[in-house]
Amino acid sequence: MRHGQRFDYDGLRIEAELAAKQSGKKRKVIAAELGVTPSALSHALKHPGSKFSSLQCRIIEHLTGYQMTESTSFQAARK
Repeated sequence: MRHGQRFDYDGLRIEAELAAKQSGKKRKVIAAELGVTPSALSHALKHPGSKFSSLQCRIIEHLTGYQMTESTSFQAARK
């Protein structure tokens, strides 16, 4: 990951999963540190989408030196 990098939902999931793996911590420990159930953590690390993006951002922020900001944008194009 690098400063200013943008992610789609799948990219965010991949980065959260990578942060968890690189931390060397067990998923149970990470879940406890974040105050979520191990199954919630597992779902967030396996499934992309808006439902899991907040927890994925929390995982990344907790395990790396990065702060995540969320933004949604829409672009119009002529038909």
